[in-house]
Amino acid sequence: MRIIPREGAEGAEEGYLPCGQVARRDWKGAHAHLRDTLKTMNTDHLDLWQMHDMRTQEDIDEVTLPRGALEAFVEAKEKGLVRFIGVTGHEDPSILRRCIELADFDTVLMPVNPAEPQYLNFIDDLIPFARQKDMGIIAMKVYIRGMASRIPGVGTVEPFYRFALSHPVTTAVIGCDTIAQLEENVRCAWSFAPMKDEEIGRLSELVAPYARKLMYYKP
Repeated sequence: MRIIPREGAEGAEEGYLPCGQVARRDWKGAHAHLRDTLKTMNTDHLDLWQMHDMRTQEDIDEVTLPRGALEAFVEAKEKGLVRFIGVTGHEDPSILRRCIELADFDTVLMPVNPAEPQYLNFIDDLIPFARQKDMGIIAMKVYIRGMASRIPGVGTVEPFYRFALSHPVTTAVIGCDTIAQLEENVRCAWSFAPMKDEEIGRLSELVAPYARKLMYYKP
């Protein structure tokens, strides 16, 4: 969540996106969390509110119950408290697919990195379907918790950055621990050139022996 004072939310530079997410599965908990988020961010609406970390069919069953979290999301959008609603997950692409089949989410946040093709592949199993629904696709786990640059034969995060943005994603969420990491991301952005299919394939093959360990975010 990005904390934005009201004057920032109203007069923000182009591209500034006030957003939040909630893991509560019931209407009351989700609604209360949204109210607290709006108060904390000192704004009357969010641009994007995400249903966080959907992992199992049980999660889906909970949010779709009467007075479940899904009702809170739909109501919030109808009332103008949020402009767009999204769903996030990183364990099983089939779960996120069911979510976006059941509800009119505007965005989906999912892992996009060269380890993905080896197990429960979000890239092949979810991105095409999300594109059919004209959804915003947000990439995460791009650097795989910083492990990308430690893979033998890689040595830098730049190929992982290029890999993610060479797929049909709308944007990518990339965390930073230091100013140096932030500056590295800026350099990657300025020098970005899409990967060719052959480059994508070679990087995926290079990562494959380590892929299951790298995907710490899957069961």
